[in-house]
Amino acid sequence: MIFSTRILGPENFGIFAYSISLIGLLLAFFEFGISILSTKVISSKENTREEFIRYAFGLRLISYLVALMLLVFLYQTTSLLKHQLIVYTLFIYGISNSLTIFFRSVFRGYEVMKKEALSIIIDRTIVISLCCTVLFISPSLELFVVTYSIAFFASAAITFFFFKDQVINWLPSFDLKEINLRVIKPGSVFAVMNILLIARTNIPSLILENFSSSVQVGFFNSGYRLLTSYLLIPTVFVTPIYPIFVRLHNRKKLLSKLINNSSRLILAITSFLVLPFFFLKEEFTLFLYGQEYIDASHTIGILLFCMFAMGLTVIFGSLISASDHQKTANKAIAIEVILGIVIFFIGIKSSAANGAALAALIMECIMALVLIYVSRRLFEIDVLFKLVLKFLLVMAISYTTMLFVLDKLKFEIFLLDAFLATGILLLVHLIVGTISKEDFKRLSRIFYKLKERV
Repeated sequence: MIFSTRILGPENFGIFAYSISLIGLLLAFFEFGISILSTKVISSKENTREEFIRYAFGLRLISYLVALMLLVFLYQTTSLLKHQLIVYTLFIYGISNSLTIFFRSVFRGYEVMKKEALSIIIDRTIVISLCCTVLFISPSLELFVVTYSIAFFASAAITFFFFKDQVINWLPSFDLKEINLRVIKPGSVFAVMNILLIARTNIPSLILENFSSSVQVGFFNSGYRLLTSYLLIPTVFVTPIYPIFVRLHNRKKLLSKLINNSSRLILAITSFLVLPFFFLKEEFTLFLYGQEYIDASHTIGILLFCMFAMGLTVIFGSLISASDHQKTANKAIAIEVILGIVIFFIGIKSSAANGAALAALIMECIMALVLIYVSRRLFEIDVLFKLVLKFLLVMAISYTTMLFVLDKLKFEIFLLDAFLATGILLLVHLIVGTISKEDFKRLSRIFYKLKERV
């Protein structure tokens, strides 16, 4: 994504990001929570799982046809939607990616992780090799979009053969009554969650395109794509301790200790990604994206701070979902999304991409605070607010020290300057006591457990 962002340039990448966001939001309404529900049903109901797969597969195919008809209708009846040809082409990407996710959820239900892993490897290999080749040959948006869609279609086709090999009776069923009873109703909670999460991610690009320009969409998404990549870190971190959340959600004292240690480690790791790159945001932007994106450096700098809130959201959100309180989480997300749309309108109207970045930061902070509040109410967790104050102190001291030291010793080489800034931050962490030797041991144990799962 970083390579395509750099080569396409702000305007073309903005058009691509807008089109992807539109397709993602449209298909979210036709996802029906199938991916999460499939894994849950297939792993727990061996006698009826193939019947469920047939109904879920049938619903998937019906939903794509209805989504396409709705998309055509919207383009015929409203002038709010833009870049019609690009969006239609990326609809192929949307349904291909959606099918691939469904097939992988089936593999997880059957616990055949090798097929899922192989599907991911093939998917990434096809997409990266084809798209990078096209961008090297010709940095054309239209050619890139066609190649991108073909790559995901090819990946879905290969994953389908794995799916077909795993499930004996896989032919889709279109019995609407059974589909409603077995798939739509049980998956409604997960469907709502999916719509809300995708809406809060994709709506900013749609608002920016209609109230500003494609260039501003490109600027905003050049930073926001970094956030989606960052989510891998807290997700990887939570993966090995998620089963512990399931077992400990009734043991308040142990759970409180686990949550506070997890939060402290996530905040510490995130600080090394945020503060040095924020301090060097112009150099960081030039290093990643080139001169065309230099005006996006302030937008990227603001968005980097979203990582703190997003890390905590993953931890507390996982805790809530592990204890079967997803409806409570959905209410919190719904409030945040509605409030966020208003904030995005205000921010974008006033400062375009910078305003959208500030609105995203406010939204992420609200989301994290709401989930922390809900967790405290549900599990009586003693959240260490002193820890937050310590981290604020670390950030303030580190930033001030960077101002002084890097003014005297700046190498004018981004990687060297970033290394020096990181060293300053680590030193301050150790002095203040937000990082200890025990934390390194905890990290080692977490990565050992993760290695076992992988």
